[in-house]
Amino acid sequence: MASIIYPNGTADITVAASSKLAVLSESPVNIYQQVGYANYPNSWTLLETTTANEQYITAAVTASTVFRVEAGPSQVLYEVGTSPNARDDVIVPQGSPTALTTSATVTIAQLLTGIITGTHTAGATQTYTLPTGTLTDAGVTMAIGDSFDWVLINLSAAAADTVTVAAGTDHTVVGSMVVASAHSTTGAVYGNAAQFRTRKTAANTFVTYRIA
Repeated sequence: MASIIYPNGTADITVAASSKLAVLSESPVNIYQQVGYANYPNSWTLLETTTANEQYITAAVTASTVFRVEAGPSQVLYEVGTSPNARDDVIVPQGSPTALTTSATVTIAQLLTGIITGTHTAGATQTYTLPTGTLTDAGVTMAIGDSFDWVLINLSAAAADTVTVAAGTDHTVVGSMVVASAHSTTGAVYGNAAQFRTRKTAANTFVTYRIA
C-alpha cells in the first residue's frame, strides 16, 4: 500500500538492496539520492524532477540507499519494493455501470455498481426509486454509520427528459433529487451528473444524500 507525503512536505526513504522506489503526484516532485564520499559528510544529489501525474520508479538499488522526496503543492504517494506501484491507492475496480431508461425501482446491486446511467425520451421526468431499507440492508453488509457513494449520469437528450431519484420505504432522501438531461440548455450548462451518498442510520433504515 502506498504511503503519503503531504503537500510541501519532505520524507527521507530508505530502500533496501534490490528494491525500487515508486513516486506519484499531481504536481512535480524533486527526488534526491544520498551520496557519501570518504572523509566527507553525506550529501544529496538531485536524481529526478518528476512529471505531474506520471509515476516515476527508480532503478533497483544494489545496496541500501536513502532517497529524499520533496513534495510540491500536491500530496505524494510512494511505495518501496521489488515491484512498487504508487498507483495502488488511486486505481480502484469498476464494474460495468447500470443502464436504466424509463421509471424503475433501483436495486441495491445496481447502486453498488457505483455508476448508473439514465437514457429516455419520455418528454417528462422519469423516477428512479431507491430500494427499501430492508432490501438495502439485505443486499450489503454495513454497520450503522457506514456509507457508500454512487453517481447518476443522465444521458437523455431533450431538456424535459430529467431523472428524479425518489425515496423508498425506510430509505429517505436529502437534497435536490432531480438530475438534468444532457441538453445544451440544461445539463451542458449546469451538469447532467449527480453524486450521492447512501448511509445506514439504523437497522433496515437508510438515507441517501445528494452531495454533488
